[in-house]
Amino acid sequence: MTTRRNQAIAKMWKYSWRNAILLYLVVKYQNFESWEELRDLLKSNLEPQRTTQHLYQSLYATKQKTGMDILTYSKEIEALQNTIIEQETIGCTIEVAQALERTIKRQALQVFIEGLGDLKNYIKARHPDSLFNAIQAAREEEIVRKSSEESKKLYKPAATSKTQPGMIIFWFGFHTRSPSMGLQ
Repeated sequence: MTTRRNQAIAKMWKYSWRNAILLYLVVKYQNFESWEELRDLLKSNLEPQRTTQHLYQSLYATKQKTGMDILTYSKEIEALQNTIIEQETIGCTIEVAQALERTIKRQALQVFIEGLGDLKNYIKARHPDSLFNAIQAAREEEIVRKSSEESKKLYKPAATSKTQPGMIIFWFGFHTRSPSMGLQ
């Protein structure tokens, strides 16, 4: 075990001596069966944690990308919303936590609507009162629009036939030339 620990310390030394000291303190009294265990422990102890400010920045920067469906986009917004609520309400009284939760949910709703692609104006016009209702309306409209696009592909209107000058027209067994060619 000591050799693995020393090898890990040697690998980390190239980053900085501070990281090596931190690494040594983290793994000093630990036993590892595999490199993956050591890696996971190091990640959990040395990786920078996401601050609330960083989470808010991520939330406000989230937009529906081209080709992204509503479900994927909404999961991103909901995950950030829940993480922010979790971090912001730690150690608060119930009243303060509830007020913070309502505020964060309103912000997440606004970000969701503003980040929508083609559906943005449609969802704004519906005036949803919660993120859940906005997501539900957006998913329903997404389904309707996709269905409409698919039916347009399947049922293209038949081309209208127009007679061109010089064409022979057959009508009730009589044939004539088109008006531009003169009647015969």
